[in-house]
Amino acid sequence: MGGEGESLLEIALDNGINIEHACGGVCACSTCHVYVESGMKEIA
Repeated sequence: MGGEGESLLEIALDNGINIEHACGGVCACSTCHVYVESGMKEIA
């Protein structure tokens, strides 16, 4: 579980989920793009 202000990328990486992030995680390249299919209320 992440803290307030943490991105999904940060939470994934902190929990051993290796997601490519070519731009360093600054939302410039979309290599870390994910789809949230359910549970959106829990992450908003």
